[in-house]
Amino acid sequence: MTLAIVMILLMIVLAFFMGKSHPSQDAIYTIQQELSKQYDKKIIDLDRQLKEKNEALKLSNTKYLTLINKLEEVKNAKNKIKIPETDTDIVHRLDALGYKSVRK
Repeated sequence: MTLAIVMILLMIVLAFFMGKSHPSQDAIYTIQQELSKQYDKKIIDLDRQLKEKNEALKLSNTKYLTLINKLEEVKNAKNKIKIPETDTDIVHRLDALGYKSVRK
């Protein structure tokens, strides 16, 4: 009788350890499916973030190129400015800026 009880306990312990070291295929499949769902969600979220960042980068590059072009225009306009050679040049420039000359 004690031999039967010892054998049953031994079989239970053996089944417990075998179950831990060799999980069932259903358990593996279930865990795999859950991990796959989590991975897919994370990939979708990262793709969305990447698209948002790319759109922001394109907008930023457009603004940057616009500013660079305006800066070049200002530099070119600055280089084209010449020192006034006569008094009439000074008067014409001041008139163009909205300052009226007091001389006639």
